[in-house]
Amino acid sequence: MEQPKFQKNTEINEKRISHIETVLSRLVRRSQKTITTITPPIPISVCTLGDDISGSILKTLVFEGTITKGIVQLAEKPKSLVKVDMKILNNITGIGVTRTYLIDRTRYIANLNLKVTDGSVLEISVYPSGEDKLTEVLVSVLWTPSKHNINVEKYLIDELDEVVKNLLKDAR
Repeated sequence: MEQPKFQKNTEINEKRISHIETVLSRLVRRSQKTITTITPPIPISVCTLGDDISGSILKTLVFEGTITKGIVQLAEKPKSLVKVDMKILNNITGIGVTRTYLIDRTRYIANLNLKVTDGSVLEISVYPSGEDKLTEVLVSVLWTPSKHNINVEKYLIDELDEVVKNLLKDAR
């Protein structure tokens, strides 16, 4: 059985107060639970409508991060292959990457994992072959920002209610 640290009914001295403060500070550290908010991947999407779609359908600048996945959806199943080019060009270095996909169905998903830098240009083009005419093309890619482009905020659980109230108040 553990011996008590201090005798009962004795005077309160500096040693006793110091010990109690140490125990309390340890308990407080352990009891502070935090919550972290994380930014999910951000979709970059486009829908192109027309009588005979061919060529560039999306061209945009992106910041440093990773393009993780891409999806292409056609209005109808093509009779022959549809070529989809995805180009990423770094305007500063002039170095680029092109990925070409040949699609034979209405929906195609690709795992890309392409690193991009600030100011990179993302361009997506479609080229039907044969007598196919594309009338609707939907394209979306998921872009995950690099760590220094993400806002990570930590809150104590006790503070979280106040943060949510402020966010809701600002949204009105």
